[in-house]
Amino acid sequence: MVALSNSCVIETIEEAMKLHKRYSTELLSFLGDLLVRGYEATKVSRSTMHSLGIDEICKRCDIEEGGSCCAKGLENYYDSVLLLANLIVGVKLPVKRYAENGCFFLGPDGCVLTFRHTICVNYLCRAIYEKIGHENVVRVQKTCGEEMHLTFLICERIREFLQHTGGNGAEI
Repeated sequence: MVALSNSCVIETIEEAMKLHKRYSTELLSFLGDLLVRGYEATKVSRSTMHSLGIDEICKRCDIEEGGSCCAKGLENYYDSVLLLANLIVGVKLPVKRYAENGCFFLGPDGCVLTFRHTICVNYLCRAIYEKIGHENVVRVQKTCGEEMHLTFLICERIREFLQHTGGNGAEI
């Protein structure tokens, strides 16, 4: 389900927070090593992107060219389960939008989320392709592929947990 306004993303965040308050300890145990592996994979992919200068390319594009791939509306792809995964690893979800035309989860230093939606992890614009070259694009895709795979598995395990415990999170 895709949220349609700020109030919808706020409702999704509130649902994730309720689920976190109720199930965080059990979920931490239930997810176990999968959560650790997923968390580590996000660190590796972000480190890889940083070492290739992708974060600076994006920042420069946003400031100098007025474009941002992390635009308003992107938050609509996030459901309460993916946000719950972020809460479990200690992410503090925003209560308001930092940049008027930016994604609700875009902060002053980039995305505030640890576990991101596939579209946020996978998309590389033409400028990035041209600036980092084919071999580095392949390198990024491999590391990000692991992040996306483990994030998917984490969310599926959370959904499984919620279904078996009677949790009523969105999109379950």
